[in-house]
Amino acid sequence: MDREIYLVGMGPGGGALLTREAEAAIAGSRWVLGAPRLLEAAQALIGEKERQALADPEEILRFIEERGDGTFSVLLSGDPGFYSGARKLIGRLEERGWAFRVVNGVSSLVYFAGRLAVPWEDLRVVSLHGRRSDIPGTVAANQRTFFLTDRKMGPAEICAALKEAILSGALPESLRVSVGERLSYSDERIRRGSPGEFAAAAFDPLSVVLVENPAPRPAFRGNYSLGDEAFIRGEVPMTKEEVRTVVLSKLRLEPESVAWDIGAGTGSVSCEMALRAFRGRVYAVEQNPQGVSLIEQNRAKLGISNLEVRLGVAPEALGDLPPPDRVFIGGSSGRLDRIIASVTARNPRVRLVITAVTLETLTEAFSLMKKYAPSGAEFVQIAAARGTRLGAYTLMKALDPVYIISGGDSP
Repeated sequence: MDREIYLVGMGPGGGALLTREAEAAIAGSRWVLGAPRLLEAAQALIGEKERQALADPEEILRFIEERGDGTFSVLLSGDPGFYSGARKLIGRLEERGWAFRVVNGVSSLVYFAGRLAVPWEDLRVVSLHGRRSDIPGTVAANQRTFFLTDRKMGPAEICAALKEAILSGALPESLRVSVGERLSYSDERIRRGSPGEFAAAAFDPLSVVLVENPAPRPAFRGNYSLGDEAFIRGEVPMTKEEVRTVVLSKLRLEPESVAWDIGAGTGSVSCEMALRAFRGRVYAVEQNPQGVSLIEQNRAKLGISNLEVRLGVAPEALGDLPPPDRVFIGGSSGRLDRIIASVTARNPRVRLVITAVTLETLTEAFSLMKKYAPSGAEFVQIAAARGTRLGAYTLMKALDPVYIISGGDSP
């Protein structure tokens, strides 16, 4: 079969950034396929050739298969290797054993960085095309973040999320935002400003965003626990670092985890859970208003945006939270059975970790874990001592023993 298929990167879409290789592929094709705006941009090269407005990979493949032999150019925005519809199409072509050639184009990232005169090799790239992302958390951890937007999550929505994070103290007020609209077209527009200026502005659906953060927080590598001195303490009990380290290990958090911290206290565990589940979401539930205030202060201090704090008593306060895959219970106020029943009803495979400092709570937790997580339950006692200076000497000061009970089917 004498069939040639070219996957042609069109650049941002205006047509002026086509490479010579792309021009030759389009000019030499019998059929040209692509989204209407891309066909319009290539009009001069297409001429009287047969064209078809198609974007769905299956429809494109069906069209090619029905036509049989010949040369086909499939037009793709930007570069086929950069968040492109080419990914699905390439997989389908390979499954069929059809030969094809990728013709690179200028991506919107490369073009926009050039227009702003900034290097792009160290940009953090985030696509919001049908994807969920922790926008403030990503911006907090990176000096420069580039966003590919869609109709539901455009520049205004990005800036609204950043504005809220600035007001909560999770991000600095010095953030700067650059928005590129209709890049490479004759009506291209580039605007620079603050998240507050753009949060309620109107933008073209064909937009990209660059956010610059002059004070990014250091990346958290997840292989250690923060020291107790990292947290604002107040008068609310806090899980100490030695115990917190084991608790976090037993939780086995993943970057995308949805986790609850019930009886969150000062939020020391909640904050570290959120740092580890940086693409997920953590919910801290605390019945003491002073504790809620401390959690919010610690969240702001550490620049954490994927942690939501709730004032309330469990299990009633858990009702509308999304189902968790990890739950830590650091305080239950005598409601442990009801809490675990509520948690496991939402996700029978949830990973549970409970701490107890009294024998009564240990006994109850032991019984409930056999009831709700009969396989794989673990019981550990942590009895740690810290070195304390006394004049020229160092004495070991014991911390209260803590029992850690864990179980559940999550890996």
